[in-house]
Amino acid sequence: DGANSFIRKRLGIELQGVQSMQSLLNVHFSCQGLHKLLTPRPAMLYFTFNERMVAVFVSHDVRKDEWVCQIPFFPPYQTTQDFDHSTLQDILKCLLFG
Repeated sequence: DGANSFIRKRLGIELQGVQSMQSLLNVHFSCQGLHKLLTPRPAMLYFTFNERMVAVFVSHDVRKDEWVCQIPFFPPYQTTQDFDHSTLQDILKCLLFG
């Protein structure tokens, strides 16, 4: 059940291997019409990439066009403070529309 396993910790078992394999920002948003755009290829997860970035879109509620976009970031070179509202909007636009 993951690197932060409650059960493993309670049993006093040390973690073996890498503590964190990847860091992700989870961006929750709504985008009216996105589900309709993707209807020909319905899925829960949409992996997307271009020459600038890579991410995963997770469909949370198709009726409300509610999504989460998981965007990788790279500590110690980046922190969550590097991703303000405007930057995240630009990233989403780039991922969705190229």
